[in-house]
Amino acid sequence: MMEQRAAASVRASMDFSGPLNTLSTSPNNRLIAVGGRDVLKVVALEASGFSEKRNLRVVGKPSLNFSTNDIRWHPQSDYLLATAATNGAVVIWNLERDGYKHVQERVLNGHRRAVNRICWHTNDWNVLISGSQDGTVKLWDKRGGKVVSTYQPKSESVRDVRASPFHPNKFAAAFENGVGYAQEFST
Repeated sequence: MMEQRAAASVRASMDFSGPLNTLSTSPNNRLIAVGGRDVLKVVALEASGFSEKRNLRVVGKPSLNFSTNDIRWHPQSDYLLATAATNGAVVIWNLERDGYKHVQERVLNGHRRAVNRICWHTNDWNVLISGSQDGTVKLWDKRGGKVVSTYQPKSESVRDVRASPFHPNKFAAAFENGVGYAQEFST
């Protein structure tokens, strides 16, 4: 007779003292990053409940940390994550770095309005894709902090953007006016 074990589960809640817009789990599923208007934290879900590991809101420039619209962990790293801010910046965070002031690895500026969504390229993990309220989709190289390409399909605000898991050089974007858009690109 085969023995079946029930998976251990933990039920927990935590008051983050402000509304949350987004969350993302690390690739190893041990950490959760949460963000909102006044919240940007990394927590761990442990047997006893949530445990705060980093409060990124107190790091660096407050204008980059407040009002986080989206968070995405790097697909291959448990210490790198990216955030999309309402001031148009995308910030790459390196949680391996000591101290608070060096945790911001790179600030990517290029959007004129709020960045609504970000995602990592499915094959080239140095490329990050961002979609903004300004109607543009940008491809960034995280190594140099530069825009690789900008796409502006003459539509309204970009509400969501995703890299194709099946076609490594395609992304899709959803716009506020109901338009869906797919684009082939090269990095």
